[in-house]
Amino acid sequence: NVWMHNEMLQVEGKKMSKSLGNFFTVRDLLDQGVPGEVIRMVFLDTNYGKPMDWTKEKAEQAEGTLRKWGTFARGIPATSVDQTVAERLAEDLNTHSAVAELHRIFKEGDAGKLRASAQLLGLMQDVHEAWLEPLEFQDVKAEIIGLVDPLVSKLTNAREQALISKDFKSHDALRNSLISVGVIPQLKDGQYHWIYTLQEPARARDKDAPTDGFLGATVYIAGWLRDKLNEFAQEFLV
Repeated sequence: NVWMHNEMLQVEGKKMSKSLGNFFTVRDLLDQGVPGEVIRMVFLDTNYGKPMDWTKEKAEQAEGTLRKWGTFARGIPATSVDQTVAERLAEDLNTHSAVAELHRIFKEGDAGKLRASAQLLGLMQDVHEAWLEPLEFQDVKAEIIGLVDPLVSKLTNAREQALISKDFKSHDALRNSLISVGVIPQLKDGQYHWIYTLQEPARARDKDAPTDGFLGATVYIAGWLRDKLNEFAQEFLV
């Protein structure tokens, strides 16, 4: 057996202390509904020799990553552990680098190897169907992309016309509409590309929005975004 002692635990950048009122146990987090794998993922992403900082943002990112990986590997059994992942763990238990390799494997599209390698770190073991994106949600995402792409293409054309006419009203109206729902146009080499930022403020203003965590919020926001983009398409793509 090997006994190891990790560095100090912090909470939102501050030392965990009963006097500061930020002391909690793993059991406390589990009782609050935080999945065990999320806790494990947050801590594995920090080398044991460095201070571990538990934050709400890190927990949400870990949960999102595990859901994404679980959905990607749905129904695919584990195959072989990635050699680089094993090597990173052999380097003084470098779990941070090992997790970085899991992201690489995901990008490479090898679901079986991702599951096997993640399980070596104690991840992707107790993920159940409720964790994963419903199949119909994937259809909604395809609809969203099908709506955003022509709107962003229209924005590129509107910019080109505005540069000639010096009238940016139509361009700015479309750009501001997209930004208002979290679709952020990014100009590169004269062409607009886009990224999406989760619209928590918009969801928070809606009394009908679900409050059952990441998946419920994401599914709800996807439907809301699709409806708003349909409105923009009727307004701008005519």
